[in-house]
Amino acid sequence: MHPASILRIIRKGKVLPDDAKIAKDTIQTYQECLSLFISFITSEASDNCRKDERRSLTGDDLLEAMETLGFEDYVKPLESYLEKYREIEDELLRSLKDHDESVRKEGSQQQGTD
Repeated sequence: MHPASILRIIRKGKVLPDDAKIAKDTIQTYQECLSLFISFITSEASDNCRKDERRSLTGDDLLEAMETLGFEDYVKPLESYLEKYREIEDELLRSLKDHDESVRKEGSQQQGTD
């Protein structure tokens, strides 16, 4: 993860005062912690997928892994986020499909007039 992204996450948390300075080594430590946390959760989720004889890791797998590993306090907010993400993704896919159909109709109408 890019250091600027980490800094944004730290600032967005509103834990530190707005004028707080954050040293480079602190950001690097955050980066390492985030990487380890992601690997920890992903490893558990991956193990569960293997047990279920599946090859695709899903958001639900990650949430289940977080609950198993003791991060249940984070699961509810992340479930809400995942649901919202899926809704937006579905809307986008429907919009793209509608656009493609409209372009095809337009193209076939133009061919009929040529």
